[in-house]
Amino acid sequence: MAPPKKLKNSKKDRTLKKNLSLVPVEPKAADSNWWDNTETHSQALLVVIDYETAIHLWKVDKFDFVVGMSAYIGVVFGSIEIGLVLAVAIYVIRVLLFVARPRPFVQGNLPNSVVYRNVEQYPNASNVPGILILEIDAPIYFANTNYLRERITRWINDEEGRIKSAGESRA
Repeated sequence: MAPPKKLKNSKKDRTLKKNLSLVPVEPKAADSNWWDNTETHSQALLVVIDYETAIHLWKVDKFDFVVGMSAYIGVVFGSIEIGLVLAVAIYVIRVLLFVARPRPFVQGNLPNSVVYRNVEQYPNASNVPGILILEIDAPIYFANTNYLRERITRWINDEEGRIKSAGESRA
């Protein structure tokens, strides 16, 4: 039987192995509880983090980045349990904020179509004069009705002001 072929390691794998070799593998005789040594623990965790993915996450969703970094910091300066509890707690707070304060979006008509999209994401989408079309990205229930009523009333007042100013400029 032929020996198995060795797979080529990527540059990232080689760097990770080289950096991990800097972290002690065996406990020192004088330090029997070496995993509690924060310096060694921190060195190992600094090597393992994927910086490119963290930067990408920052660009895509800053709140998810904060959740991930809080878990990382909790693990580095505490323990795995602390990091996990910290990340879950922050994410539960995020979910509660999004449900209690949903984001309504103004919809606009895309040119030469019957499709309506968010005017912030599609700058070429145009509002229909005199009509306010909204999309709400969460369910409506008792905890968020006052917030939604205030936001919608503010948008209606702004739309009425635009219509009045457009009417006055024509006259």
